[in-house]
Amino acid sequence: MDIRELKLFLKLAETLHYARTSQVMAISPSALSRTVQRLEDEVGEKLFERDNRSVSLTPQGAHFRDYAKDVIERWSILQETLQGESDVVSGEITVYSSVTACYEILPPILKKLRELHPDVHLNLITGSVNEAFAQAGEGVADIVISAEPDNLPATLEFFPIISTPMVFIAPKFDENFKVDITSSDFDPTQTELILPNKSLFRKRIDDWFFERGIKPESYSEASGNEGILAMSKLGFGVGIVPKVVVDHSFFGSEMTVVESDMKPFNVGLLIQKRRLSNPIVKAFLDISNMVKEPIK
Repeated sequence: MDIRELKLFLKLAETLHYARTSQVMAISPSALSRTVQRLEDEVGEKLFERDNRSVSLTPQGAHFRDYAKDVIERWSILQETLQGESDVVSGEITVYSSVTACYEILPPILKKLRELHPDVHLNLITGSVNEAFAQAGEGVADIVISAEPDNLPATLEFFPIISTPMVFIAPKFDENFKVDITSSDFDPTQTELILPNKSLFRKRIDDWFFERGIKPESYSEASGNEGILAMSKLGFGVGIVPKVVVDHSFFGSEMTVVESDMKPFNVGLLIQKRRLSNPIVKAFLDISNMVKEPIK
């Protein structure tokens, strides 16, 4: 068994839900099931009771949970101790990022990380922006690329890298799409909108609507910004997304883009404060400060 498998086990022991654990840990349910089976085979005991309706931890599983927590904590302490005794930064770091952030934020950081610290092993998990906050708060990833939360828990710290405005988007070459978002007469209440179904972005959009007394009559929802962009391109409505998503989309040039007066989002690194002393995390943070451009 390895550290990654122990982390998967602990997350499942916490959620007691395979689908939720799979989503948070960015692993397929079948792969998660195989991991649990391998652990049970190695331990020689059943760790979970499960049927079609529920999952519960067995007494043996509860003992193994304590063991797994102890191993992971000792591993973390050992890594930091060894790093403190050496001038060479080495070891493993887990980074969670949306696909868009992989294009916009990570390339210069990872390139420099490889140049300066070739002994660092990177685990990159890609997933929805909706899961970013949970990934940081629950300690699944060492570093999470995320929009800045309006209310930051005391256990987390945010380090901005870029700022991106929120924009309205519509298909540029669809003859059947009649809404002109560039017109001064454009009225969001009179057209089909495509909005994120949850996330920091949705809250800011809803706040913007509320402040202006806007009540959209009709809207669709998508679980991610890339989904909103795709639906809008296909003519389902006017989307609202961070501009950085359009800039790095394969069909961004096929969209009409109009900047809104919503408060822009800072996007950067979300890190648990207790991990800031980790030498690899410190190296990653130093490099991000080295390569980023000043936020205007």
